[in-house]
Amino acid sequence: MPVSDPAKDVGLAMPDAVLNRVSQLNLALFLTALNRHLGPEEKVLGDRSTLSPHLRQLILNPLRGHVQAARSIHNPDFLETLRELAVMDGAFVVNRCGIVDSAGTYLDAPVGRGRLRPGLGARHAAALAITTVTDATAIVISASSGTVSVYDGGETALELEQAHLGS
Repeated sequence: MPVSDPAKDVGLAMPDAVLNRVSQLNLALFLTALNRHLGPEEKVLGDRSTLSPHLRQLILNPLRGHVQAARSIHNPDFLETLRELAVMDGAFVVNRCGIVDSAGTYLDAPVGRGRLRPGLGARHAAALAITTVTDATAIVISASSGTVSVYDGGETALELEQAHLGS
């Protein structure tokens, strides 16, 4: 499933800010589709330099030193590696081109103005918080229900229940 370019695919003229958000959500949906194979976890889409003050490695980054092509979500050979890394605590940090920069990453952003619905845990709180202080988009797969939540701009942008995902 390739990530599309809305301006080219539909031939629309969009302001850069709108096009950027559409592209973020498009990549988020692509990663959500991958999540059916990966299990509970969180992913953060954004520029590593902007995110860095709010990230801390829980373990040595297992992806450090590998070439970008080998860490691309578009590389089918990388999917098994993602499955294996998904069992670790912490988030994946994925840049806007689909390159996974790190795994086992702790999100350490202050809880801001965002609100979570009752029953959502620490993964969701951390994902929402990182989107309140950066321009990142965060995706969380609930360990208990399988629900996929996408956070953007300090708000819940999308929630997909397991039944809608086709288990």
